[in-house]
Formats: sequence, structure tokens, C-alpha cells
Amino acid sequence: LSTKILLEAIFEALRLRVLWEEVHVLQETKRSSFSGIIGAAPSMQILYRTIENVCKTDATVFIAAASGTGKELVAKAIHGNSARGHQPFVAINCGAIPPNLLESELFGHERGAFTGAVGRRVGKFEQANDTTLFLDEICEMPIELQVKLLRVIQEKTLTRLGGKEEIKVNPRIICATNKDPLIQVKAGLLREDLYYRLNVVPIKIPPLIDRRQDIPLLCAHFLHIFAEKYSKYFYEFSHDALRKLCSYNWPGNVRELENILERVVVLYDGSSVLEPFLPEEVIKTPIIPIEKNTSIPEVDIYQVGSLPARPIWEMEVEMIKKALTETSGNVIKASSILEIGQASLYRKLKRYHINRSDYI
Repeated sequence: LSTKILLEAIFEALRLRVLWEEVHVLQETKRSSFSGIIGAAPSMQILYRTIENVCKTDATVFIAAASGTGKELVAKAIHGNSARGHQPFVAINCGAIPPNLLESELFGHERGAFTGAVGRRVGKFEQANDTTLFLDEICEMPIELQVKLLRVIQEKTLTRLGGKEEIKVNPRIICATNKDPLIQVKAGLLREDLYYRLNVVPIKIPPLIDRRQDIPLLCAHFLHIFAEKYSKYFYEFSHDALRKLCSYNWPGNVRELENILERVVVLYDGSSVLEPFLPEEVIKTPIIPIEKNTSIPEVDIYQVGSLPARPIWEMEVEMIKKALTETSGNVIKASSILEIGQASLYRKLKRYHINRSDYI
């Protein structure tokens, strides 16, 4: 064999190995979103897998998470990906309804059951028959009503207020609280038997402070939504603004971030979100050092030297597409990987006719 043929064979073998490794990298790429939930942190990957597993069953789910983390979003993801997903999602906030009305809201009432009951009312349990019932802030339910709730869940039958007929119901129960349920049990505010009946599959949603790496993803997501909603031109964040947002502790979690970005888009104009646009509490936040992104491996100089010369623009297109693939079309993260400004990356996408939505 000639040296040329041997070199060509070696090059082809190396090329196939690189392609094979790229396939495995793509297969192992972390998800950055799931059914409207945004996040690529390891804790979010666990959450996504838990949702995927639980949605295949009718098991009761107990979500314990801080306010603003997206408890209802997780409940809707479980419902939407389940066999009941084609049915309506029924939700009730147990802490937002006066105790004297909550029983009627849950179980319904007959005409004349109490003053003002001018007609029959079908409660949430009946509405959720053969679909999903989301009981938010379950720890706010009066203790005396928890006894009836436990019976309905166990027996799958209920009797409306003022009625005698036993009605069969078959809802899939998902409940949530922003408190520690075991502390509520010890305090006598949540019945122990009800807690263990509901806590078949416990789910915890990590607070935003525990997944700071997801803040750029969430910022890009909300900025895009509100820029479209209010017909604004915003599409990027200045370096200083993004670092402040990533350093803030977010006591209100994702909901607080969403509200702040909506406020920015409503009050200001431009293409970039600048640091002065942010609330004072965010601006005053001390900067937390961010580790340099190392997700792109260094290029082997010997491999480059063995490749034929190519136009630089072709290599640029290839790297842009690779970055978009790795970040699921997220321009903020892709620009960070490529170490170029977000505005520059948007211009290159337009120049090379690359549609980032193809990578989402």
C-alpha cells in the first residue's frame, strides 16, 4: 500500500471515530426544557426523569417546593404527558378559598344545602373524574375537612353537601405545598394519615438559587416571550446585567425572575437588557464568580494539520450549528460557548440563514 492510501485510510477511520463520538455526545445531551419547564441543571434532569416515570401511572403525587418554583407547571407536565392528558386539568388552591366555602368547592352541594345554595353545584372532585385534580397549598385545608378528603380519596365516593346520593369519582390526585409537610404534621395542621396517603410519589423542585446555571436559559426564555407580547426589540442581555441576574439570590424563585423581566420589557426600549434597567436589589448584588464554560473540547492541532484547507466561513457555520445543537437553540448559551456577543451571533445566524428554532 502506498503512503497516500494508508494516510487516507487512517484519516477516514479518525473521521468515523469523531462522528461516532459526536453521536454519543448528542444522545447524552442534557435537556434544557420539558413540557414548558425550563432548566438544564442536574437537579432538573432528575425532575424530568421523575415526571416521565410518574406520568405513566395514576399514582398520587405530593409536590413540596418553595413559592415561585413552578409547582403547578410540574403538575400540568405530569397530567399532560399521562394517559389522562387529553382531559381538562382541574385545579384548586386550598388556601385561596374561605374554609366555609372550600367543602362545597371540593365536593359540591345540592340546592338548599345552605343559605345561598339556589341550585346544585358540581364540585372539583366530580369535575376531575377520570382526569387530574391538583390540590394546591394542601396544608392550608382545615383539619376537619381533611377527614372527609381522606375518605373520598380512599373510598373513591363522595356525597354532596345537603345530598344523600353516593357518587363515584376517579380523579388522579396531585397535591402541593410550599411548606415542609412533616413539620405541618408535627404541628397538627396536616393529618398524618392523609399525608402518608398523599405522599406516594414525593417530588421536590429545586429553588433557583440551587441551579444558578439555569438563570441564562430562563432569562432568554422570558425575554423572548415578553418581547413578543409587548412588541419590543429586546433579544439579548449585556454582560454586566446577566452577571447581576446570575448572582442575585432570587427569594421569589422563577416567578420573581419572570416578573422582573416583564417589568424591564414594559418600562424600557432597546435591543439589550442593561444593568441600569434592573431593580435596585439586583444591581446591589455582589458578583459571584462564574466558571469559564469548558463544554467545547480543545481541537487537536495534529488533527487540524492533517485536514485539507477550508474556507473560514464554513468552519464558522459548523461551530455555530454545533453550539446551537449543544444548547438546544439557546442563543445566550451558544454565544457564551463561542465567546462572541449575542448581537454578533444573531447577525451571523441571519447572514448564514441558520434558523435557531431548528435546534430547539
